[in-house]
Amino acid sequence: MDPTKAVNPSLKDNITGLGGTWHVHPSGTISEENGTVRNTHIFVQPPSDRDFKETRLGINIVIGASDKKVYFYNRSGLIGKPVKLKEFLKGC
Repeated sequence: MDPTKAVNPSLKDNITGLGGTWHVHPSGTISEENGTVRNTHIFVQPPSDRDFKETRLGINIVIGASDKKVYFYNRSGLIGKPVKLKEFLKGC
């Protein structure tokens, strides 16, 4: 997919920058021992509160390694529904 190729070519000049970032939320768990208590944490797959807090301009992407979904978000929240990773990779 080439985001600079607009359906309406006259709109192409409106793009000044795509912005955004992407990163992967890993699968698995982390276990911590605090004395005799063992805490297990599961990695959150959708964008976390921290992701939203540190969002850059543009559309940002989180790839959930465990749930195999791709999430799009901006400062206002999630954009649409998550896409299956397999479907997302077909467009690459």
